[in-house]
Amino acid sequence: MIDLQKAHNRAHESVQREATLAQEKHDLMIEKNAETQKLRSEANEEHKGLRQAKQKADQHHKRCIVMMTCERSCKLILDAIQEREQSKLEPEEVILGEGNLEQAPHIETNDDIFDNAGL
Repeated sequence: MIDLQKAHNRAHESVQREATLAQEKHDLMIEKNAETQKLRSEANEEHKGLRQAKQKADQHHKRCIVMMTCERSCKLILDAIQEREQSKLEPEEVILGEGNLEQAPHIETNDDIFDNAGL
């Protein structure tokens, strides 16, 4: 009977060690889970900030494209006005006398200037 009691005690001690080890592992799992939740929350906040920054960057990019389009349109308008002014300065007889019959000055109307400028 003493041998059975000793075997029972050894088995019980082994079960207690395993239970203690299991509890330690479980506590560690709970700790890691809390750490994971914290990191996930921080990552979500950072990702939210990234999305907001991207939206602002997209807005600035759209504004830049609009400004570049306006700049190009203004340049085309100014070029057309300058071309018209130059054609007014050259008498038609000089241009025709040089044999440039096909290149007679063409004076655009204001609507043509804006149409050619892309507005």
